[in-house]
Amino acid sequence: MNDDRVHSVARQVARLHVLEEARHVSFAKTYLAEVWPTLSAEDRGAAVDFAPIAVNAIAELIVDPDVYRTLDIEDGVAQARANPNHRARIAEGLAKLTGFLTQLGVIDDERRPAWQELGLVA
Repeated sequence: MNDDRVHSVARQVARLHVLEEARHVSFAKTYLAEVWPTLSAEDRGAAVDFAPIAVNAIAELIVDPDVYRTLDIEDGVAQARANPNHRARIAEGLAKLTGFLTQLGVIDDERRPAWQELGLVA
């Protein structure tokens, strides 16, 4: 969106996309912060248990198995996901989300090891 080599219409579309995504994130954070305290203990518990599974599933989508099949790299997906640089980048990219979830109490001292084991927090 900031690269002058890219067509001006494509740059503007990228700017709008970033703006809309920021609005969605802002809405989601506000909504969760307001609704979280009103949930029953059972609902909060279910969300807390499911959150690392859901976040991990999304994080795993960053590695595209088709790339490794096309390049005929055996165990490429496993190698990519096990790469320490990739794992660090995932945790870094999720830092704002996991920080927010920590503030809400979704990630606490008891559950942090599960998030760490999945490589979702440092």
